[in-house]
Formats: sequence, C-alpha cells, structure tokens
Amino acid sequence: MASKSKQLFLCSFSSIVWVYSIIIFLIMNITISAQSDYQVEFYKSKGVLTRTDLYKKDFGRYKGFEIPANKGEGGSFVIYSAKFRPSLILIDEKGNVIKETPGRDEHTAILSVQFPSSGNFILYLLADSSALGEYQFQYGFASEKSLSIKSDADFKNGMNYLLEHCKAFFLFFDNQIDGLNSFYKLEGSIDVRIESDGSYTSIFYKGSDLNAARDVFNSFSSKLQKFFDISWKKESADAKQNKNITEKFISFKEKNDDEPRTVKLSLFDFSKAKDIYKYDYGVTLTISKEHN
Repeated sequence: MASKSKQLFLCSFSSIVWVYSIIIFLIMNITISAQSDYQVEFYKSKGVLTRTDLYKKDFGRYKGFEIPANKGEGGSFVIYSAKFRPSLILIDEKGNVIKETPGRDEHTAILSVQFPSSGNFILYLLADSSALGEYQFQYGFASEKSLSIKSDADFKNGMNYLLEHCKAFFLFFDNQIDGLNSFYKLEGSIDVRIESDGSYTSIFYKGSDLNAARDVFNSFSSKLQKFFDISWKKESADAKQNKNITEKFISFKEKNDDEPRTVKLSLFDFSKAKDIYKYDYGVTLTISKEHN
C-alpha cells in the first residue's frame, strides 16, 4: 500500500540530500459509506531553477528528488514551466535508468511508472544549461491495488475507486502507466473522459427519449443517495436554467476539506438547443475536486 505520506527530498547528483526539502503533507482519510480499499495520494509544489542549481555537461541544469517507494506502487510526476522546457529521468539506487521522458520539445514533462522494487529512487528534473525560472511540480502515488480495477466491479467498489483517484485529479487516468488501463467505467456508462480541469465525466444516456433518460437518472440517483453518508453535503434542483438548457441534478460535496470533492449527477434537456447538441437529453456523472 502507498504510505500515509510521502516526502521527496531535493538532492545533488551524487544523491546527497540538500539541507532543504519539500515537505509533503499527510493526506487525511475520508469518510464515506464504506471503507475504501484503495489509496491514492497527491501533492503539488512550486520551485525555481536558478543559476546556483547544479550543472553537468551533456546532462544539463538539474534538480534531484529522492523518492522512497514500495515495489508495485505507482508514481506519476508532472513538471510544467512557462520559462523552460523540462524533462524527467527516474533512476534507482544503483544509478540504473528506470524511465525517462522524451526530448525537451514541450513546456510540460510527464513520467508515470510502476516501481519495480522497494527502495529510494531519484527523480531528476533536467533542463538546458541556459534554463532559468519557475516551475510547477505535481505528483501522485497509488498503491499497487489502486492502479486498476476489474471491469465488472460493483457500484460501491467502483465509486470508492473513482473517489480515491479524484484526490489526484485522475492523474493516473490521464497519464496511464504502460500496460495498465485505468479508464474505469461504472456499469451502464456509455463513455468516459477526463476533462482539462482534472475532473471525470461519465455519460450514461444520450438520446431523444425523455422517459428513458429519467429512468437512468432516477436509478443512479438512488444508488448515490445510498452510497454517501452525512459527511457529504447533498444538494439538488429540478429545473436549473442556463440559456436554452435545463438541468436537473443531485450532488454530494465533501465537508470539512480544503479541496473538497464533488459528485454530481445531471439530467440535461437539450431539446431547445438543437443547434448545438445532436441529441435531446443526456445523463452524466461528474466527479471533481476543487483547486487551490
């Protein structure tokens, strides 16, 4: 299982820990209707690449982060900078390269990996010798059993899985580890997508039969109300208007959290907006997390 907290230490090329480190905060357990068997953690920080950072010929300017990991655990790392083009290299304790990102053609570098052994790994942020400026670092860890789920999992198990991955803005869905298909769809889902804000959208109905759309909405509404307990705030509306679109919804928002998660089931009436939508009615489930 992934540990309750992770600590990534800035280190030199020779793997000597620097006097300062990125402190990782303890991720608190959530309370839902059933104890989750899955464990996903997410962290984010900001940094600056400066002229005082280490430089090695044919390697570039770099920072190193020491990563303690367990065998089978998943890690997903994202570096973004508007000032330079980064790349990432992950090595083990013996200096063997585990995985690296291709080239430096973009301002975002993404590396996702399943750790082959337990121990301390080094993740290097690399840039050209002239690279300077701020960067954003987002990274997630998932226990081995949290990296995938059986396609025939029941509703409760599937929701626990999705809510756990929502902690990391579905980082392991959007940036999948090689060979692992994590785009899980709840039973009855037609399609799934990860939005640009890191939310998960599942489509359960799209068509011209209002009664069929209502049946789908009512069925999943009932399941959600049985799933969530009083630690989630419930809201609903029968006819919320937005231009020519009418939305009926029920939602559940996590209480007492700085970045609360929200689960929202919506029945949309697009019949008066046919110039935009190809079908009259749609039922969608959105799972999202607020950004700070």
